[in-house]
Amino acid sequence: MGMSEFQLPRYTDLIIPTVTALKELGGSATIHELNAAVIRKLGLSERELSADDVRTQLELKLTWTRTILKNSDIVSNSNRGVWALRDPEIDPGSVDRERIWLHHRELYPSVTSRRQKAPAAQNEQADGMACEKSAPASVPAPDEDVTETRQDSDYELAVLQRLLALAPAGFERFCQRLLREAGFEQVDVTGRSHDGGIDGRGILRINPLVSIKVLFQCKRYSGSVGAREVRDFRGSVHGRADKGIIITTGSFTDEARKEAVRDGALAIDLVDRERLVEMLEHFELGLTRIETFQVDAALFREFER
Repeated sequence: MGMSEFQLPRYTDLIIPTVTALKELGGSATIHELNAAVIRKLGLSERELSADDVRTQLELKLTWTRTILKNSDIVSNSNRGVWALRDPEIDPGSVDRERIWLHHRELYPSVTSRRQKAPAAQNEQADGMACEKSAPASVPAPDEDVTETRQDSDYELAVLQRLLALAPAGFERFCQRLLREAGFEQVDVTGRSHDGGIDGRGILRINPLVSIKVLFQCKRYSGSVGAREVRDFRGSVHGRADKGIIITTGSFTDEARKEAVRDGALAIDLVDRERLVEMLEHFELGLTRIETFQVDAALFREFER
């Protein structure tokens, strides 16, 4: 099944499943836990998810869905990437998804001003999908252009677009820089040698006496990395290094995550796009921290009387 045969859910169709999944997970969840729970609720098979980047496109829409819910104070997120309901007792059935979407549209009115208005009968579909027309197919967004200076988590999608625009060799060099920022030494990029899927190697010093040799693989694309790729990479790492790392701008299937930590096999660390952005935040690599001000309405109310 290709994307032409599969219609991605609209943002309004993802709001209630996201709130419901978060509540069933105890009111909080990591991004991976929450994405997996929502996907299960949608009833999609692994075959459907693996076709033409359906999983990646859906998970990116879920990224925006969380932001939409955050803008309406339904959910919040921590610096460690944990999302939580502001009201753990919330009734998902009471969530007004149309009101939440309209509130988001008010925050980002450019989606209305920069597109031709659809007939009334088409407005519901246009609200959820027309805004994606000029965005890269791999990064759906509720606005036509994702700028790099907006509020909340919009920069996550903007930096992902930047990474996807890099040439494969450029992404390998970027990962080389990232690993150096993370404390690796002697980081070499070997991708152009096609060395059994090995794109680079480095040394991670644990303490003055102990270090480990690491081989890494870089996958700059929007698709999902499957279990076979993890197994193949492990085969290249075995006997040559102490640890393997796969870094991707895409995602990993559930089978790939299980394969990475399979009993009796060399463990492979997986860095998907969510974890990649977290690392960029932590090291402030490619991201510049800014400060702003929020109006203290309570203070001004003191002078209204």
